[in-house]
Amino acid sequence: MAGARRRSQSGDAFLDDKGEPVAVAVRGANGRSTLVASVDVLDRALAELKAGNGAPVAARSSEDDDPRLCPDPTPEPKTTTSQNSIAYQEYAALVFLGVTRTPWAASAECPHCGSLDGPACGIEVAEPWTGALDEVESLERVEVFYWLHLARRDLIGQSPGRNGTTKATFTIRSPVRPNRIGTSIVSLVERRGPTLIVCGLDCVDGTPLLDRKPDRSEFARR
Repeated sequence: MAGARRRSQSGDAFLDDKGEPVAVAVRGANGRSTLVASVDVLDRALAELKAGNGAPVAARSSEDDDPRLCPDPTPEPKTTTSQNSIAYQEYAALVFLGVTRTPWAASAECPHCGSLDGPACGIEVAEPWTGALDEVESLERVEVFYWLHLARRDLIGQSPGRNGTTKATFTIRSPVRPNRIGTSIVSLVERRGPTLIVCGLDCVDGTPLLDRKPDRSEFARR
C-alpha cells in the first residue's frame, strides 16, 4: 500500500503511490519506533481486501474524506446473544490517544509491577485530546490504560514464574491477555504541555495510550 518513504522531524512518513501519507513511524528517545497509521487508510485497505474477495463494498461518500476522531468499526460489529439472552458486540474499536515514554526497549526489561518510586516516564497525549488534560495538575495519582501491542493474546493458561506451575490467565496480571489492555497507578510529577511526567509505569517505550483517569481512591475523596 505504501510506495515510498519520506523522512521528517517527527519520524519516517510512508506514502502511497499517489504521494499521500498513510503512516508515520514515531521514534522514541531510545531509538524504538511506533507505527501510527490513519484509520481512514486502514478502512480503505480493508475495503480493497473485500473487493478482492468478491465481497460487496459500500459506495464512497464525501464524508469519507472528513477526519473521524472516534471512527465506527469496519465492518459493522456483529451483535449476537449469549446463553443468558444478553446481547453484546463481538468486537469493538479503540482509539489510541498518544504513547508512553519509558526507559525500557523490550518486554523482558520491564518491571513486573510499576512502582511509585520508579523512574520518571512520560505520557504523551496527541491532538485533539490535549485539551482533555486541563486541570490535571490538581491530581496526585492517575490510573493509566494502555495497549500491550507486543503481547500474545491466545493463552488460556500461563506460567509467569516459569516454575512449571500453570495459572489461568484471568487470575494473574500477565501482559498476555485476550484483550491487550494494561493498567498502572502512577504518581503525577508534573505536566509539560501535552506530556505528563509520571512514576509507576511498567510498559515498553512507545506503548499506545488508551485512556487515563484519576486514581479511584483519590477521586472518591473529592
